[in-house]
Amino acid sequence: MESLVNVLKVHTDDESATVRCLSVKGLTQVPEHGLVQHAALVLNILVARMEDVDEDVTLAAVQGLATVLEVVPEEVVAPIFLNLCLRLGSLQTQLKENMRAASFTAFGTLSRFATGVQYEAFMEQIHTTLLRLALHVNDEAPSVRLACKDSLRRISPLLHAQDIRALANLQTFDFGHRQEYDEFVKEFVKHLVLQFRERAETYVTLAIQAFESPWPLIQANAAYFMGCLLSEMEDTKSVENYLPQVTEALVRMTVQAPSSIVRAKSTLALSMFLSEIQVSSNSDCCLQVLSVDASKETSTRSE
Repeated sequence: MESLVNVLKVHTDDESATVRCLSVKGLTQVPEHGLVQHAALVLNILVARMEDVDEDVTLAAVQGLATVLEVVPEEVVAPIFLNLCLRLGSLQTQLKENMRAASFTAFGTLSRFATGVQYEAFMEQIHTTLLRLALHVNDEAPSVRLACKDSLRRISPLLHAQDIRALANLQTFDFGHRQEYDEFVKEFVKHLVLQFRERAETYVTLAIQAFESPWPLIQANAAYFMGCLLSEMEDTKSVENYLPQVTEALVRMTVQAPSSIVRAKSTLALSMFLSEIQVSSNSDCCLQVLSVDASKETSTRSE
């Protein structure tokens, strides 16, 4: 076994991408007792190959990571735990469907190591990833949807929020229609605000970033999530600095987005949270943005 691992290790640096890819796959298919024995070596190689110049090699490393993480001991993962979280996060929005699915799956598997000193560090990563999971659980790709559902179920116990955990385990979580997804988001956001109101700025920032997603469905999901989030915030002080930016982005998507689902969800999001905003200088600013953009759109259509 040791000879086999050493041979595969050498060829993970081969000049041929095909050889590197096959060597990485070979290492992740070593029998469990061999993986445990050589866990540190295998994990370090996988982390390095996750940044390979060849996408197929990166994919092989990420796909094998979840398998390896199921069997290796905690003390081996601890030194590279945060590094793994960050690298997986950067791969969760890749265009390649199986790359997104593998990244979300591996992130969920990492939750088994969120104990002791690693717990707080992982919680920071969870709150950064929660929004992404909520959006991609309704991804166009079935494999990504499944990976996000499984990951959300695995990390939900760490939130110590029974309502969110129960929601992630509901049978209706396997929704098949847009309306079911919208109901899930509405309930999810309600409990998110109730339990983690202090994280609102993080969620808003990440949702704004998702407005630029290459997938219209994810843009629509982000718009609806934003509408639900801001409509749940009784006190908008924690997010008031974002309101003009959010309003302008939603108006822009409402009038300019090529996809009808993006236009529809952006319009719905505007109606949801603007009706909840207390009259203030920032809400006045939002209304001014609406007025200016509406005027621009009218002018453009007239031309």
